[in-house]
Amino acid sequence: MNTKRSIFWIFGFALILSLALMSFDYAVDPLCYYHCPKVDLTKRTQNVYYKVAQTAMANADAEILVLGSSRGETTPPHWIQGMTGKKTVNLSQSGGDLLYKMSVLNVSLDAGSKVKKVIWLADYLDLVPSFTDIKMKLTPSLQAHIKDITQKNPIQNWGLILETLINHNTFEAAIEQLNDKTSPLFLEQGMGANIDYARCEAMDFQSEIPQGDLKKNIQSSYRIFSPHVQRPQSPEYWELFKKQVQHLKEKNIELVLLIAPFHPKFNEKLAAEYPETKEYQKHWIADLESLAAPGVQVLNFFDGVPGDDFGSGYWNDGVHLTCKSVMRMLGPQLNSP
Repeated sequence: MNTKRSIFWIFGFALILSLALMSFDYAVDPLCYYHCPKVDLTKRTQNVYYKVAQTAMANADAEILVLGSSRGETTPPHWIQGMTGKKTVNLSQSGGDLLYKMSVLNVSLDAGSKVKKVIWLADYLDLVPSFTDIKMKLTPSLQAHIKDITQKNPIQNWGLILETLINHNTFEAAIEQLNDKTSPLFLEQGMGANIDYARCEAMDFQSEIPQGDLKKNIQSSYRIFSPHVQRPQSPEYWELFKKQVQHLKEKNIELVLLIAPFHPKFNEKLAAEYPETKEYQKHWIADLESLAAPGVQVLNFFDGVPGDDFGSGYWNDGVHLTCKSVMRMLGPQLNSP
């Protein structure tokens, strides 16, 4: 009898604790899953995608937008702005896939922005649905800007929402939210705004990654990215992407699709372990190049960056290029009439 009573009390205590934790997470809503129906420039959050949407909305006067994943974070917006004379904002964010890029782009367009050009850093992972971050899937204010996708997919998955309420990541974010009162709500011109691009242009430029650590970083990035890169892309996502391209054309917004390479060591290992990926990549690049038309330019650097010596001047790891590499790829296009 005492054993049953003890089990009952332990179960009851655990239930009460869980309900208290869920109520706390729901009330604080640090990741904007529950109480953020729209993008609010005064909202403090720990959701990095929401923060980028705030940057997009706050820069309605920007004429050039950069869209990328973590691979786009080394693109200096001030350098592009200096080259073109047009205000530039970098909306790249780690983990950003097709849905993310479409959402923050549409946040800007729906805010009545003056965008004239979009530089889209095309990633193979853009079109791999399994790469979509939960912070993108469960944020209503971001989903509101990709309504067609919301209708086709069970984004509002109550099982996932319930899971977030008891997830330790949500609780930790809630604690951080309560302690975070002074940091900027969002980055004024997005990622890469603090990069000293004059240093990137120097012939002897080296990243902060020691040359001896580059090999380790390539191996580490391979472990992280290869499980996703070896998967086939989604035909449905490809159709969604084409629809977004058409939407930009209808608005007379120039689109530059930049196809960046992987480090040769990364690609060699990927091809050796997953031979089918070579055909996947070839097909993807051909699809992107088929979009080339007036107002849509495709810059294919998948085979390498001009002048690349495969060292730390050009690479941070197997997939992430330095600011020098990005500037080598984009420079000629920005200089053209």
